[in-house]
Amino acid sequence: MKTPPLPRLRAELLRWYRRNQRPLPWRNCPTDVYRQMLAECMLQQTQVATVIPYYERWLERFPTIQSLAAAEQDEVLKYWAGLGYYSRARNLHSSAQQIVQQRGGKFPGSAEEWMQLPGIGRYTAGAICSIAQRQRQPILDGNARRVLSRWFALRAQPSPRTTAKLWQLAEQVMPKNNCGDFNQAMMELGATICRPREPHCDTCPVTRYCQAFQQKIVQKIPVKKSTRSTPTVHLICVAITHRHRMLIRRRPPRGLWGGLWELPTHPVSARQDRTEAWQQLWQELWTGNNAQQPEVNWYDSRVRHQLTHRTIELTIGRVNMTSWTNKTPVTSARWIKPAERNDYALSRVMSKIWDWVVL
Repeated sequence: MKTPPLPRLRAELLRWYRRNQRPLPWRNCPTDVYRQMLAECMLQQTQVATVIPYYERWLERFPTIQSLAAAEQDEVLKYWAGLGYYSRARNLHSSAQQIVQQRGGKFPGSAEEWMQLPGIGRYTAGAICSIAQRQRQPILDGNARRVLSRWFALRAQPSPRTTAKLWQLAEQVMPKNNCGDFNQAMMELGATICRPREPHCDTCPVTRYCQAFQQKIVQKIPVKKSTRSTPTVHLICVAITHRHRMLIRRRPPRGLWGGLWELPTHPVSARQDRTEAWQQLWQELWTGNNAQQPEVNWYDSRVRHQLTHRTIELTIGRVNMTSWTNKTPVTSARWIKPAERNDYALSRVMSKIWDWVVL
């Protein structure tokens, strides 16, 4: 593995970045630690174009770390709803509370201190430290992994050992100064030019230093993981109405759509049909109630929702509870009017189902 001439590579990459960087909102305030922290948390496994409107709306409501720490989790999840990976929102909220309550509002001063906060890993800590706090810390996101692998023609299979090697290379290529700009330049190159498919090598500012380009193996690097079939999770989702109100309940704090509200759902195992799953859901909602279970009117169409590691398939049903007098569930659920829907944080797919069954 040949090492490219790093001083020239750094200089030309930084020159390109300063002329061509995208005008992203968090780049208007590079030393604002809270805004960089927010951006990095939102950008985890999420595209820039998706993040921007959430980032801007979030800052209108939570402009400071103090305002975020003082908020209720329900409201925090409401402003995150639709962005996915909801543990990020819970961790960001918890981190804000720790910074305000335990550190007096003072941000961590090192990568090691940042990584003591919930949801802050080595990459996020390095990004915050290098960009907002002007420290010499490496980063390694998906874009940087690809760029480094091609620069050094690294053909190793994905593994913890390969990741450790890439962290070493990320440290090696960093300049002594302007580390934040350099890290962003490397990620920008990966996002806009050194792409996974159809990389724009003809417009890359550093092809002369790229070993994969010189060896004509750009398309083979990085080596891809063997693909596995994506499992499908089957759920029923039942819209239960009574006197122009809809029943919603809060999901458990961990797992799929953790902490958000939903139209009641229940998994359907391989040995069950939707009727058996509905019986179990009914017992969850009205534990200990011996009233006769109403029948569900099932829709013919199903809703499919693709997540990173699984596909969710939902069978949708509707129940209008007009004949039963005891309509109060004993679980974490409540009846709401359709006009109150925006007061509760629902996942993107649940919002779609809500609009479908209400309209």
